[in-house]
Amino acid sequence: MPAVISFQLKFWRFLAVWATYSAVTGYLLYLSSGRKMHMSTPRKVYGWFLATYKVSVAVGMTGYILLILDMFGVGLLLAKYVEPGLSLVLLWYGLYFGILGRDLAEVASEQMVSRAGSWGLVSGTTLLVSCRCSWVRSNFLQPLELDSHHPGKKSSVQHMPNPAMACLHAAAQQFVQCQ
Repeated sequence: MPAVISFQLKFWRFLAVWATYSAVTGYLLYLSSGRKMHMSTPRKVYGWFLATYKVSVAVGMTGYILLILDMFGVGLLLAKYVEPGLSLVLLWYGLYFGILGRDLAEVASEQMVSRAGSWGLVSGTTLLVSCRCSWVRSNFLQPLELDSHHPGKKSSVQHMPNPAMACLHAAAQQFVQCQ
């Protein structure tokens, strides 16, 4: 919707940034939803969304600082160097692309996890995933210490068939499944 409004109001700078962001993100969403996912796809996807998060935070904070400086009158001193209204434009870009990136990163991660679970990663095993979590082999799990009154004493979790971890994940059939 912002792209349509920007087109009607002839905000070409926003349209150029939006089109570039949409093209790269669309390609990465396509890669993450593929049936045969390459091993480097998660690194590419998470790297892109991490970079866009860092850039959107920096742009948003710059816009916020410029807006505060404008409110205190320092903006008049910066008027020679800074375009009027730049603070609001930067704040808008930071918020818009930050929120959009967060939502699309969640979509991409859920697609990759569901794809990984549908064809299995290790021969002879099935990956069970009920929410956004990474797969972890059960031999790396340690019993959880639940007894806070006796920190050195192990709880009864080690006797359970599915050991639990501190993040409330439980091992099931050699992999982690969310509870």
